[in-house]
Amino acid sequence: MSNLIEEPGENKDWCTPKVALDPVYEFGEIGLDPCSNMKSIVYAKNHWTIDSKFFGSKTPDVRENMPNFEAKTASDTFAASWAGYGLVYVNPPYGDESEAFFSKMVYEYTQNLTEIIALVPTRSDTKRWHKYAAKAVAQCNRKGRIKFIDYQTGSEKAGAKFPSTYLYYGLRPMRFYDAFSKIGDVRFSAELVLKNI
Repeated sequence: MSNLIEEPGENKDWCTPKVALDPVYEFGEIGLDPCSNMKSIVYAKNHWTIDSKFFGSKTPDVRENMPNFEAKTASDTFAASWAGYGLVYVNPPYGDESEAFFSKMVYEYTQNLTEIIALVPTRSDTKRWHKYAAKAVAQCNRKGRIKFIDYQTGSEKAGAKFPSTYLYYGLRPMRFYDAFSKIGDVRFSAELVLKNI
């Protein structure tokens, strides 16, 4: 997935590194990555990209590890249902589009029961965080800073300038705990905890 990390004057396109994907793969097979690009190393059954700069007007040649790569516009990505693909992995752009992705994740889970794991910057001091991230069934505050992969060079960048959190929207919170508790502090939503008291 391509990230937009908000650093003035720097390249803003970054991809998820393997170390950040390992707990996701341990959780289960990814059915859809709706924020992909041609240099992504995310293994998923289906990949969508919202950034036409990666492809121009044509769908790219199929990569061996990405059997179903589909170029979509941002409006297509938000209009199309993510339901029916299985587990959706979202590492959304960290710039202006992030609120639209947060909104889409909450919608897909609450309306379609789509299972989603999202890797997002921890911004617990913002209204957006409390509006959307607080609706996750579980969260894992990852230990350490992630070294994202530079889209242009393919090399790892020094650790991100912010902490990262995995958000889980779904019906298998204990499986999330089992896969993610090794790499960070897992917390469950108050609603889920109160239901089980």
